[in-house]
Amino acid sequence: MSLALRSIHTTKAPRPQASRQMMALAPSLNLPDGRRVVPQHYFVYKQTLASVSALIADIDMDQHSLLFCHEDQHGIYVQVGMIGRENYEDGNQIRPRKLVYGRKWRIDADTPDSEIVATAMLALKKAREHEVRELFQLRPSGTQRYSAPLSSHQDIEILRMQSEFLKSSKAETEAEEVELSIAQRLATMRFAQRPLKLVSHQRLPSGSLVVHIALGETSLARMQEGDFPEFAGLQFEMVLAANRLHELAYEILEAAIKLSDRYVEEHFQYRGFARFSRQHGVEQIARLSLISRPYAKDMKDARFEQIFRSTNYQTDAGRKARLGSGALAHKNRAKIRRYGQLTGHMPADL
Repeated sequence: MSLALRSIHTTKAPRPQASRQMMALAPSLNLPDGRRVVPQHYFVYKQTLASVSALIADIDMDQHSLLFCHEDQHGIYVQVGMIGRENYEDGNQIRPRKLVYGRKWRIDADTPDSEIVATAMLALKKAREHEVRELFQLRPSGTQRYSAPLSSHQDIEILRMQSEFLKSSKAETEAEEVELSIAQRLATMRFAQRPLKLVSHQRLPSGSLVVHIALGETSLARMQEGDFPEFAGLQFEMVLAANRLHELAYEILEAAIKLSDRYVEEHFQYRGFARFSRQHGVEQIARLSLISRPYAKDMKDARFEQIFRSTNYQTDAGRKARLGSGALAHKNRAKIRRYGQLTGHMPADL
């Protein structure tokens, strides 16, 4: 057994494979409820497919959100699956359910458990954001068809080539015409196949506008489907500069994404604990963070300090990038060299 690492055994059910080892001589600490623990930053992690899968199995969200864990030739990954419906399908029929997948989120072997849990949460947020972007739809003037202009599926090369065509009209709107302008813009938009309605607007002393918008009723079929219930009857406010009404669509989408993110934060649970809920006192989290990091005291043990710093150095060194070759390598090399002497771990082939 090396001096730097030793195995740890707990009274909890063992993970399928050892995923972490405690640093030799690592001190423990007392929590506010009297329990004594060794904090995660005094461990070295060696995640496996079995250990990550077991960790993900302890996460709960809702009935239509799934978390998968597997590995391929590139390593372990976490992937979100969502049971939903075809966002672009209109009509008065109930749409069949379908399973769609998000991108794969890679998990390095040295990733701590807490960061894997956070990665799963972010994967869920981004998978839902992908759907939310498709739910916001707009009907261009002179057409009867809706498009999802802010979805992730727009062709970047076509957009780039048509940058002049994309320029938005930023003409200022007279104060008495603001309400009409907003209402006209909203009439071309919908979210989750629900109309958007202007409830009220108020001009602030700064000249900006507080705009109050509500989602209207959707079709009976959509109501029976019951998807994304958090958006039903939604009302929200946003602040817009009077001369930037062309940003209304972006602000509406931003509000919808924010609501989706908040839904994840409150419903995401790890072993029954809503880790990212705003019901937790942020000051109490800060206190626990300080309690779990008594570095000044712990580093008084010179032998442990050497182990701790050496282990962290090796972990950080193992994460350094490689520049490779080609245009991207030249671009990154130039950026790094522009700063002269940098601390940290430079790319191996700098």
